[in-house]
Amino acid sequence: MTRFRIEHNRMDTSRELAFETASKKNCLRWGTNETWAHANAKWLICFGLKRLGYEFYTEAVFKNGSGRADIIVADTMTCIEIADSEELPSLKAKQERYPLDVIFVDANDFEPDDVVNSL
Repeated sequence: MTRFRIEHNRMDTSRELAFETASKKNCLRWGTNETWAHANAKWLICFGLKRLGYEFYTEAVFKNGSGRADIIVADTMTCIEIADSEELPSLKAKQERYPLDVIFVDANDFEPDDVVNSL
């Protein structure tokens, strides 16, 4: 991907986000209700993204009110949703609502490098 395309994707992604929710670029956020497996998976994926120079947001809310994504990778305009205890209908609903492509990751069975390299 060219540097121009990456910058363009970053701008387009930021236009989809409601920044008043306190999401900051390349910062890890998590909630007290997240399981250890969910928070750990998020950390491992974000570590890999940061190591490779990707721009990402965690727990960012979409401007159109369609939800809050676990991780948004601005460079590829992709959401990463980490599934731990969430049911399939809930995950499918997110995929339909979110304005960006969605990748689902099983919090208990994944390889962080495989997730990052699939982007």
